[in-house]
Amino acid sequence: MNRSQDFLWGILLISLVLGASVQFLPAESMAQNSLSRQKTVRFSQVSKDTIQLINISERSIDVSGLWVHNGLLGRRLGDLQSICGEIVIPGGSDVTLVLDFMLYLEVGELALYSDDQYSPEQMQDYVNWGFSNFRSENLNKAEENQYWQAEESLPPLLNGESLIWDQEGRFASSWSKGRQQFCPQPIEDCSSLNGGVLRGNDIEICIGNGAGHLLSSENFILVNEEGAFKSWALLNADGIILRLSPDILNVDLEKLGPGVFTMVHMVFTNEVDDRLLGTPLNEVPGCVAISNPITITIRQSSSAGLRQLPLKYCVDDGIRDTIRPQELFIDQVNRPRYRWAVTNERNVVIAYPDKIGKINFENSGAGRLLLWAITNPDKQSRSTLASNLFNSHSCTDVAGPIAIERYIKEDCLQLCRVEAGSISTLDGATSVEFCGNDDIPDKLSIDITPGNDTSTMVVTDNQGLIFSVLKKSIIDFSNAEPGQYFVYNVAFIPEVVSVVPGMNLFNLGDCTDLSDPVTVAVLPCSFECDQPVNLTSNKTSNQVNIRWNEVERAQKYHVSISSRIDTAFALTFETPNPRISFSSLEGGPFLFEVRAECGPDDMSPFSEQISVGGAN
Repeated sequence: MNRSQDFLWGILLISLVLGASVQFLPAESMAQNSLSRQKTVRFSQVSKDTIQLINISERSIDVSGLWVHNGLLGRRLGDLQSICGEIVIPGGSDVTLVLDFMLYLEVGELALYSDDQYSPEQMQDYVNWGFSNFRSENLNKAEENQYWQAEESLPPLLNGESLIWDQEGRFASSWSKGRQQFCPQPIEDCSSLNGGVLRGNDIEICIGNGAGHLLSSENFILVNEEGAFKSWALLNADGIILRLSPDILNVDLEKLGPGVFTMVHMVFTNEVDDRLLGTPLNEVPGCVAISNPITITIRQSSSAGLRQLPLKYCVDDGIRDTIRPQELFIDQVNRPRYRWAVTNERNVVIAYPDKIGKINFENSGAGRLLLWAITNPDKQSRSTLASNLFNSHSCTDVAGPIAIERYIKEDCLQLCRVEAGSISTLDGATSVEFCGNDDIPDKLSIDITPGNDTSTMVVTDNQGLIFSVLKKSIIDFSNAEPGQYFVYNVAFIPEVVSVVPGMNLFNLGDCTDLSDPVTVAVLPCSFECDQPVNLTSNKTSNQVNIRWNEVERAQKYHVSISSRIDTAFALTFETPNPRISFSSLEGGPFLFEVRAECGPDDMSPFSEQISVGGAN
């Protein structure tokens, strides 16, 4: 027997002689007592269906015996399902444990205790959100421990949102609101990826009335790219991904509008899809390699009242192919003075005709030419033939282009000229806004100035997808989802073109003509919902009736019922009516809370709390 054993036996013998009892605590109790003193386990993130914990000490800690308390509900951590991490959290705040824990309301609190007695000295951590003049026992204990300050509360917690701790203090100021974050992903090896090298010059173009500018592989060459999944990406000036395409020729610069854009080539280890659209380039998840950028500057030429759709002719058929002034849709009253220019598709000048009626494309051969209008002829010098039009004229001084498409005889059977006319609201407006959730009918009456062909009105999105084909001039947007819609009048030849929902308006073919659209914005309007909800109750022999004042614009009410005696009892439901009845409520008293919902993002504060039923 060594000296340590002699010492322990001596202590035990003295205790027995003196009549003292010696109690050996279980290892788990000793660990919990130690944990309650050190308080090194913290909430690091809270969402509506998960809680995330960290261990800020240097040693590993088994947290299975800790309890999380939310309102009237308490759960042992060891009984919760782990989403990621181990119940024994290693030391160091970079290791987390994420547990499945469903919260019932956007407003609430969480407290962490070392046992199920929920005493102040056993509290490990605390956080609350959305409280408004409401105090709980957990909050009182948190203030006693100086974990939380009086009247502090974080904003209400919505779907997909999280409260994130900054790992500094213990008060509300140490928390922030963010998007829900799940378990950390393993780090991938990105060393084998290479986005490639783009060899070519930056691009600068002038767009006008829909002639189209497709990116061409002639603009630049890609070399040395390596990776399993590849895509071209078009970014705006803020680095947000606007387009993803495996083929660079699929990007139509005409539809982007004026601005400064960037084209890069990207290589991924995983398959890429459209979920990356709208994501900043520097926030793309996973392994990705990016090429050097090509800058694309797009400037807008003046429309100057010119038509948008191309003019089409049959060449070499013995008929003069001249442009009639009415085909250009020129505003004869307010239009500026023009000087005309004809170029090829690379903007190289072919002719400077003095008058539009003198241009004859009959013997020019098949293909495509562009017609431009120079809007300040007195201020600009005439560029020489065979030079680029924009060497002498800026983009803002040039209107157009109008595409002149010329077909040989065997292709002319499909040519057709149709006129869609113009449309507007009855008061002449071409832009309308509606509130999409105000219960007011959103009907729009359209005034049509028809052309000379079969026509119909259609409603599309901003990409031209047809939602509906209309037979009447009154359109009802009452049930439309929030967003932007466009109403067009489209003229067509029925024997050649079909116009049905699901088709793309801009891909109907040559035998169509479109009016300028009426733009309709359906807005997700919100309403104030701060009117208080006051509860009243009465109890008959067999029934408890709860009533509250009806809130203006309320769409529904959220009712929460809990028992002051049975902490496991809780019930939440919705009702469209400002009253509820229960034929039986036993084991009370019960706590009722009600609040109104007036819009998608607007909720009234909690009602006053009343206690009914049971011993009441």
